[in-house]
Amino acid sequence: MKVCTKCKKTKPLSNYSPHKRAVDGKQSACK
Repeated sequence: MKVCTKCKKTKPLSNYSPHKRAVDGKQSACK
């Protein structure tokens, strides 16, 4: 489980992109 920086909800890791999106600062944002 991981907290999304965009929706502030805890979601399973399967909801996240495998690659880091450090460019737009959304590496912890869900899809």
